[in-house]
Amino acid sequence: MSSVCAVSHQQSSTTEPRLYQRRQPQRTPTYQVVQHHLESWLARQREACPDDDPVPQYVERDLR
Repeated sequence: MSSVCAVSHQQSSTTEPRLYQRRQPQRTPTYQVVQHHLESWLARQREACPDDDPVPQYVERDLR
């Protein structure tokens, strides 16, 4: 098993270093759904539970 590790280590050390590629979350379907429907979802949650706090502040903050 150690020979497999040594081989993979040798292979990775001879390749070019990888450059950082910035992620683009705004292009993902999940991001787009949240962006388009967050306000209406929050409003519905608040209407359903007017005396409660149905969405914790940290959740709303993270989704925004």
